[in-house]
Parts: sequence; structure tokens; C-alpha cells
Amino acid sequence: MSHGCCNGKYTGCCMTARSPGTAPEDGNASQSFEGLIAKMDEQVLERRFTTQEILDVMKALQEGPVREIFTRNNAAYAETDRTNDGFNNFREGAVEAGIDVLQYWSVLFGKHRRALAAFVRTKKSHKPVYRVIKDMIVYLHMLNAYLIEQGEYSLDDVLGDKDDG
Repeated sequence: MSHGCCNGKYTGCCMTARSPGTAPEDGNASQSFEGLIAKMDEQVLERRFTTQEILDVMKALQEGPVREIFTRNNAAYAETDRTNDGFNNFREGAVEAGIDVLQYWSVLFGKHRRALAAFVRTKKSHKPVYRVIKDMIVYLHMLNAYLIEQGEYSLDDVLGDKDDG
């Protein structure tokens, strides 16, 4: 049973602080199920990730969903059945729109940026906000790859960058 937390992965979150169905810490065994859920949700809201937990989430996303989204979508977007150009859809879309590839990328990325901004304002989204965020991450990685392809900088520049500012 999950309530929007880490599904029991991290010690101290709502699911690992106590076993499901057990009485809360205050010992009030007669508290209603709804009360227990509310208390668990409150614990999730009070939960603060450590730096390592944030890094673990980032690594999991990079190695899983973000890579899968790119792999799945790039085959369709780049039309890899007829070309090996991973940016084919960007190049053709830019030509069709009469703009350059970076401007075309910006238009596509802007859709996700606006969706995230709307979520921040309203706390509502037409699709789960984590999907919007994953899409944005994919587009940002694609931008980096495109700029590397174009010689703006190298992969070594990106990987070797130690500036934290």
C-alpha cells in the first residue's frame, strides 16, 4: 500500500516508520483508518530527503525512465527506420517551420515548460507531473547532445565540468 512516498525504500518514511495496520506512535489503536492515512500522509509531507537520497532518485531516473522515454520516442521522432540521424525530426521540423533547429527545440521544450509552470500555479496537470518532468529531462539531454554534435562544446567539457556555480 503506497501513499505517494518512496514505497518503503527509505528508512523513516511513512511506510517504514511503522508496519501498515499498526497503531500510530501515540498508541491510539482506536484511531480510524482515515486518521491513520492522514497521519501517514502528514509524515510524508514532513519527510526530508538527504543529499544521498536525492542522488539515488536522480540516478534511478537517469538509468531507467529517462533512458526508456528517449529510446522509445527517438525511434518514432527521428524516423530511424529511414535514417540514422537521431535529430532528423528536429531538422525536418525546423525546415518546415522556417526556423533553426535550436528554435524548434525551444518550441517543443516550451510545451513541457508551460505544463510545469501551470502545475506550479494550480497543482493540477493534464497528465502526471512526473511525466512532464521526465520529458523535460529528455529534452535537456537532447539539447546537450545537439550542441555537442554542433561543436558548441564537447562531451568531455560537460563531464569534466566541476564548476558548481
